[in-house]
Amino acid sequence: MPVIHAPPTQEYPVISMARVNQNGDVMVSGKAMPGVEVTVLDGNQALGEVKADDRGDWIFIPKDAVLPGSHEIAAEAKLSDGRVMRSAGTVLLSVPAKP
Repeated sequence: MPVIHAPPTQEYPVISMARVNQNGDVMVSGKAMPGVEVTVLDGNQALGEVKADDRGDWIFIPKDAVLPGSHEIAAEAKLSDGRVMRSAGTVLLSVPAKP
């Protein structure tokens, strides 16, 4: 099924905040339709999934740190009708190389 890119609406997930520390530990939060599964992506690679709560809020913290370098974070939500909606915007994170 094709991924649909569009401006944020109630159906599209939105990234509200993303943080990374010097160790590569990441936290990403946002809004989506209540109860949908949100997949957090680094480029086109899934970092993992989280379920939006009954208000549509979600917070994702992956088990593993991301590697040093630049990371383009996006979110996708799979709706009950099978459509996959991708966030209109992405967040760029940079993890410094360890000495």
